[in-house]
Parts: sequence; structure tokens; C-alpha cells
Amino acid sequence: MRGKRDYIPFTVDGTTFSGDPTTTTLGNTLRSIFYIGYYVRTILPNFLENPNCKLLVAGDDVVLIVDRRLATAARNLILDHSSQDLVTDSSLGQIIQTVEIGELVDISFCSKWAHRTDSGISLTRDVSKVLNQK
Repeated sequence: MRGKRDYIPFTVDGTTFSGDPTTTTLGNTLRSIFYIGYYVRTILPNFLENPNCKLLVAGDDVVLIVDRRLATAARNLILDHSSQDLVTDSSLGQIIQTVEIGELVDISFCSKWAHRTDSGISLTRDVSKVLNQK
């Protein structure tokens, strides 16, 4: 029959298909936002609406910008609720190998780097990557 398609439905638990722009990038971005919200909920309730908190997320790349006084507490909460090398019952199924604390100008995020401008901090493409591209 013209226009008819056969398909085989199946379920794969615990994975996101790599390379699909909607389910991989969008799905991982939303998941990362939810995880960070869960991790820091005790020190930053309603963190997305909190003026002392900013979040940069693209897939599984995350930068959480918080007041300096909350940085160590946020780092500890993230490490307490995640695993650094294998998935455990208390890790929410997430492995986060490193959580770094630094200054805004130290940010390196998705091939971008931060620098100071007259109006504050700006993110631009990593110059070394631009120069090394063909």
C-alpha cells in the first residue's frame, strides 16, 4: 500500500541516542537543568529565578554561576548527589568527574572563553580553535 510504513517499536532504557539534535542536545540540556536544580535546591531555592544564580547549559556541559559565598556549598552538594567514577544508588545515575570553582574570566564553555569588557564579562569563541580551523 502506497504511503504505508512498517516499523518496529523498541525501548532502550537509560540512554539518549547520540547525534539526534532534538533528543540528544535538547534532552541532555533539560536533564542537566533539572539535575542542577535538584543538587542546589537547599541553598538556591527557585534557582532559575534567583538573581544570584546564572546557568549556562548546552547538552551535558554546564556552568553554574553563583555568589562566591555559595560556591563551595554548591560544589559539595553536586558532588554529594553524583558519582565521580560509577553510577551508585545515591548518584541520580549521573557521573560528574570534576566540579571546578573559579572566577568568571576562567570560564571555558563549549569552545568559548570568557574575557572582561567595559560592560562586564563576555563569552566569545576560543581564538585558538578559530585559528586552527581550516
